[in-house]
Amino acid sequence: MRNFCVCWNKAYKLSFIKSIEGQFPNGHYEDIIWTFRSLFFAQSCHVIPDAILNYRQRTGSITRSVDARHMDILKQYEGLLRTVRDNSDVADAYGLFAYQHARSQILNVVNSRDRLPHELENQFLAHASELLYRWRQLLGITKRDTQLRAAHTGRAWVYHTTRYAAAQKRATKRWLRTKKVRLKRRIYKHIMLRLPINDRRVYLESYWGKKAACNPLAIADSLEKTGKYEAIFGFQKKALVPVDFRYPVVRIGSLPYYLAMASSKFIVSNVNVGNAIVKREEQVHIQTQHGTPLKVMGLDIRPHRPRDMHWGAFAKRCRRWDYLLSSNPYSTRVWRQAMPYNYKVVESGYPRNDIFFNATASDTQAIKDRFGIPNGKKVALYAPTFRDEDRRGLRQPPVTPEAMLAALGNDYVLLLRSHYFTKDVIKASSDRIIDVAAHPVSEELFLVTDLLITDYSSSMFDYACLKRPILLFMYDYEEYKAKRGMYFDIREEPPGAIAETGEEFLQALRTRSFESADNMQLLERFSTKFCPWDDGQAADRVVEQVFNAQFRAL
Repeated sequence: MRNFCVCWNKAYKLSFIKSIEGQFPNGHYEDIIWTFRSLFFAQSCHVIPDAILNYRQRTGSITRSVDARHMDILKQYEGLLRTVRDNSDVADAYGLFAYQHARSQILNVVNSRDRLPHELENQFLAHASELLYRWRQLLGITKRDTQLRAAHTGRAWVYHTTRYAAAQKRATKRWLRTKKVRLKRRIYKHIMLRLPINDRRVYLESYWGKKAACNPLAIADSLEKTGKYEAIFGFQKKALVPVDFRYPVVRIGSLPYYLAMASSKFIVSNVNVGNAIVKREEQVHIQTQHGTPLKVMGLDIRPHRPRDMHWGAFAKRCRRWDYLLSSNPYSTRVWRQAMPYNYKVVESGYPRNDIFFNATASDTQAIKDRFGIPNGKKVALYAPTFRDEDRRGLRQPPVTPEAMLAALGNDYVLLLRSHYFTKDVIKASSDRIIDVAAHPVSEELFLVTDLLITDYSSSMFDYACLKRPILLFMYDYEEYKAKRGMYFDIREEPPGAIAETGEEFLQALRTRSFESADNMQLLERFSTKFCPWDDGQAADRVVEQVFNAQFRAL
């Protein structure tokens, strides 16, 4: 819907157009109703990645003319409002987006100052605001809109004055925000970096501060047992901190954050920390990583996406590392190849996997109770990885969650967990389909899972510690491999059953072939190769080999 709102960049199935009684209204801007009705009511949409049309705006076209015909946009959005109003499902799913689109496009006719004759601006603003206020009333929008209130006066000079003032206010805010960021960084570099380092302080960060999880959290828990260290976690400004989180928190980018970064002896992260951070000579940086690399990583990405990253800045960040954690001998070789910098590899296994060996039956039951998983039900977890080509989220898989659950049968509950880069992508409605994407700790989900369904996610390497069935649904394997790159063909060393089409996948679920002796033997071989150091003591080994060793050297 955010694509260019015209009819001619799409192809339509004739029977579909007839079923929705698709037609073009009279007047100009006639593509609006046609396009939105098509997208509102379509059961499926497919994208052609190639450019198959070239668009040229000719001199004299309405889009390049000051013309009264631009008044027609109001009539067309009036028709779109009726469509939204008369279809409650459309209003619920798309009403807000359609309103935001309408507001933007309608006001742009006046804002551009090169479309509407000036003598028609007052009339246009009065009608536009009346239309948009009715739309807001339908959707229950109450948030104040200063620009729309100015338009409602029906006076172009009031509207433009208000708009210019708002633009100036936004520019001032941006300037002040930039100045504030620069000031904090100057304080960090010129004052905080001169302060003494606290040898017992540890700063930890997971996934760029989106949550506290993974190896950093497991290391913090192990550090806490020693009673020697002070752990501080970094969270993004808007990230949700759990109410029962027991460690001190600083917000990334704040002065307390910079103070923690400047004064901590140890800095622990499962990704790279920001470019602005300076590593002091006495500090120790520990890169924990957050998965076993099946997809190419680091410098090995360059042949596939050479312009996706500032490689000089990447090298600068990696050179700060003193230690890097490895989960298996295979990973040690890959990290050395993909990130060839001067750090020591700690072959400890992943601390985050300790929970698989140390959790009690009551711990597992508590997790089931939290998600309302009924006793006696088996649990399948669908956890696909992120596709780089779709930065807004994960493409919908060719099999719906409802179809997965139907194939599994009544004795299963299905958990859905999209990748942390994605938003609102896997939709389902059933009391036996549970969205667990917001849960911060994947390992807790693995504990209650009887079957892991994934594709190319590194979660398979961690879950293999449990030696429970794994089913790989690789419906776009060749495409994904070509675009992202892989270190080895997972089909030659799988952790269990593989399905490459929707029908193969559903058949595997129906027949429970993922539990076969052959597939369990594949899992055993996979676990032996990729989980050799996972025994429930990885975090303690890291604390002893890195933290305590440094502490004893003081």
